[in-house]
Amino acid sequence: MTYQQGRIPKEKWPEHLSKLRGFWKTKLFTREKVDANLGHTIEQDHFGKCLYLWFETINELFERKLAIKAKESALKLATEQILKTQNSRPTKSPILR
Repeated sequence: MTYQQGRIPKEKWPEHLSKLRGFWKTKLFTREKVDANLGHTIEQDHFGKCLYLWFETINELFERKLAIKAKESALKLATEQILKTQNSRPTKSPILR
């Protein structure tokens, strides 16, 4: 994964990648609870790009059982984050209030 335009300054990217590695290492290889808060916000379209890169990486590096676990964890996390983001935004629709 390389640095892309986003909310993380280029000089902070190595630190961010280190946090991501620690997060996924814990998530995939232990049963410990993991704090998914990496200290920044992320927009839905950016999260989609991250998922795409994650799935490409998983396909290259992992065998079937672990690859499925990694993808399911990522999709669950993405869904939770999207719902959290959507629920925190004010809405003008009376249906969604």
